[in-house]
Amino acid sequence: MPKISGRGAWRPCWILVATGREREWKSLPKVHISAEIGHEMVNISKETPKETHQRLTEVITRCDLKIYDKTYAFLEFPLHEFPEAVDPDALALVRDDNVWSQLVPCSDPEEELFTIWRFHFDPSDDNSGFIGWIANHLKEKFGTGIFVTCGQNRSRSGIFDYTGCPAALGAEVIAELNQLAAE
Repeated sequence: MPKISGRGAWRPCWILVATGREREWKSLPKVHISAEIGHEMVNISKETPKETHQRLTEVITRCDLKIYDKTYAFLEFPLHEFPEAVDPDALALVRDDNVWSQLVPCSDPEEELFTIWRFHFDPSDDNSGFIGWIANHLKEKFGTGIFVTCGQNRSRSGIFDYTGCPAALGAEVIAELNQLAAE
């Protein structure tokens, strides 16, 4: 296959389709690659599940992992209350057609509370598939799902992820993340 690179390039791609415990690789005819400041924002890797696991097991050891010591919750406010209702301590602020939702420090037991961590990746690493990989790992080990809210910081290699799990499992999940990052 000829090497195609740069902004606006099209490349063949494989995706892993998971249904319950069943996993199958599916070929997509072409995927559009976008580039940000001369770097690919999203890497595409054609590899087996074993190769993906091996690559991402190495990637997590080189990422900058920050654990937040407070619990957080998503609190909502109506669209018309923006920007006055924005909490300056919010880690993330997203909206749909009806509300703004902000991820803010919270200890109110009436709210759904989350333990939060953030990954910044080494710019030389192919971290494609990382969130799916870590989500699957945590689901298999602890039975929990996770959520991810992404942002971009061009001065720190681009995309970064705030990830959360139910606060009730936070200590166990954080211990597992620290172990994976140290291996």
